[in-house]
Amino acid sequence: MAKDLGQHHHEDLFSKITKKIEFFIVKNLKIIIISISSIVVILTAYFTIDHIILKNEEKANKAFGSVYLVYRSILNDEEIEDEELTNKLIELSELSY
Repeated sequence: MAKDLGQHHHEDLFSKITKKIEFFIVKNLKIIIISISSIVVILTAYFTIDHIILKNEEKANKAFGSVYLVYRSILNDEEIEDEELTNKLIELSELSY
């Protein structure tokens, strides 16, 4: 008999908690939906912007690498003439854009 009362008490407590949660959700459904939608939009915007920034950084790193290679070849070439040096420097400035 005591066990039945204890189980009944737990069921009542569980039912009360469930009803209160259900009432809270029904009462604040619009706010919950708006909050979740806002979070989804913010996360989507964040990851999109992060992806775009990473792509731009990757392009900049590639451009820097190619410019650096041309610059190193100019520095390492000891027998370079002035006209050839001018042409390579012009090519270097075109690569940087």
